[in-house]
Amino acid sequence: MTGRIDSRDEAHAALKDLLRLLGEGLGLEDGLLEAADYSAEPLARRRFTVHSTRLRSGGEARVIEARGVVLAAAAVLPASVMTRIDAGTRECLEKGTVLRVGDAVEPPVYLPRPVLEPGDGEPSGQKAIPRFVTYAAEGLPKTVPSDAAIRVYTPQDTTMMDQRILEESAEWLVLGMHCVTGWSVEGKLWLAAPLRDALRLAGVSVPRKGWLLARSAGGYASVAPLEEALEHGYIAVGLEGKLLDRDRGAPARLVLPRLYGWKHTKWLTEIHLLEAYTDGYWEARGYHERGLVALEERFKIRNPELVEAAEH
Repeated sequence: MTGRIDSRDEAHAALKDLLRLLGEGLGLEDGLLEAADYSAEPLARRRFTVHSTRLRSGGEARVIEARGVVLAAAAVLPASVMTRIDAGTRECLEKGTVLRVGDAVEPPVYLPRPVLEPGDGEPSGQKAIPRFVTYAAEGLPKTVPSDAAIRVYTPQDTTMMDQRILEESAEWLVLGMHCVTGWSVEGKLWLAAPLRDALRLAGVSVPRKGWLLARSAGGYASVAPLEEALEHGYIAVGLEGKLLDRDRGAPARLVLPRLYGWKHTKWLTEIHLLEAYTDGYWEARGYHERGLVALEERFKIRNPELVEAAEH
């Protein structure tokens, strides 16, 4: 997707264009992907805006821009729509195959520098606050185990990582957290086990490259490059001198200090070490594959014009 968005009308038109292209690409009949409403959410001190619409059939569509420049578009479709797609296309999508609709670049896309010039705050576009803001995209899980019990899946086998392993490798560390919406909390003391050490103690055979998909007790999932997670990631079980409480992700959560907060899956119950990329909850809604704070990777890049400009 290319171009600019300079007004509400242009944003609304871009969403309609997205739905048209998606309907054509999936072979859906006219009217099945129809917008029900429109909203615009500015983020990170209005450096980015997410224009979205709920669909009458369920699901949602988004067009994301950075001060007028379109970055990417994304849609999440309900099961009732997915069943209307021909079997061959649906099977490809279920396997994670990328469906090319319109003019876009191949994912994932890492630009050598941020899309926007550095803004206020350190890191760019962030504002320091004293306390965490609690988010739960799919709601608080109804039940969580009292002790950590994390299943680790690799292409070869499945291994259980329990509370004992985490306690054996955990230490008190000062780690920061940066939310994609624009706030940061620094200087908090976490009781956290380096992910690489915890996997080793659990006897997991770790691939050299790939992706880490983390799932919560409530079904939420996030994805991160495996190398980043192994080098800089932790599984936390405590915060500020005591064990995690429910709002903070008890009994265990992922902490990836160099990546934005949506990657830090709370109520952690599963870790999947994957060979190929797959979207998590927010990645499916247009958020970046890697999410590196230093490069302000808040959202995916699918605009060929941005990629071409970054290469020159």
